[in-house]
Amino acid sequence: MCLQKSEAFEKIQYIIIMNEQRTYGLVSERVKVKPITNSEWDSAKKELEKIKPNPFGLTKKDLVGALSSVPMGVVVRMMEEQAAQGNKINIKVFHKSKSMVAGFGGFDWDRTEAGYEFWNIVLCWYEYEKFYEKYPEYKKYDLDENIKNR
Repeated sequence: MCLQKSEAFEKIQYIIIMNEQRTYGLVSERVKVKPITNSEWDSAKKELEKIKPNPFGLTKKDLVGALSSVPMGVVVRMMEEQAAQGNKINIKVFHKSKSMVAGFGGFDWDRTEAGYEFWNIVLCWYEYEKFYEKYPEYKKYDLDENIKNR
């Protein structure tokens, strides 16, 4: 049976994810693909469907500097706030400081619906559970959590 390109790519993507490389996009090097059975393939497709890509296409490689310990869901919300306040979407402004305000390309905490106190608790005191209490839908972007829940 010949695979369509999309099916072959999904299999390669699945193998890469299962190897915890968490790489999205095209594979530039030769990849040794281990043949899998049809039941393994069905299982792989179900696992891929559980992983929700974030709207900005961020990967773990983007979470460096000040963002190295911030969950992906929080970063996605930060970037949405950045855009909502009329700034260019740019994760790099947060690499030096999580508290970059709008004047420097980030966002003003006090101009958000959640407010200054909320963002201070989340970003300065690392109270990420408070963030997920307010925004539970952002938990789906945390790739590590998706892998743990398998």
